[in-house]
Amino acid sequence: MVEFFNKPQHAISALEVWEELRVERLVKDYQLVLSELLENKQGFKSSREIFDDESLSWESRYEAFEEGEKELPSIEKIENYFYDVEFKKYLFQKMAAYIEKNMHQYAKIK
Repeated sequence: MVEFFNKPQHAISALEVWEELRVERLVKDYQLVLSELLENKQGFKSSREIFDDESLSWESRYEAFEEGEKELPSIEKIENYFYDVEFKKYLFQKMAAYIEKNMHQYAKIK
C-alpha cells in the first residue's frame, strides 16, 4: 500500500515488470488492485492529498492513509506476497533468470 500511496505514477510500470518477469499469479492479483484503483481513484486521490498536507497533524494524515487503503481492499493480498519467504525466493529466481537472459542489454562492467 505504501508504494501505491507514495508513487501511484509507478503503478502501471510495476505491472509491466511483473508481466515481463512472467510472475503470473502476482500479475493477476495486481491487475485486480489496479482495477480497484481506477474504480476508486477519486477517493484514493483525496486521501493522498490529505496525507500530503503537512499542515495537518500526523494522526490526521495517517487516518487519510488508512482511508486510502480501504479504497484498495485487494492490496493486502499483494503485500502478503512479499512477506512470504517462498514467494520471495521464487521472485528472486525469476529476476535472476531474466537478468541472465537479457544480460546483453546491460552495460558491461569493467
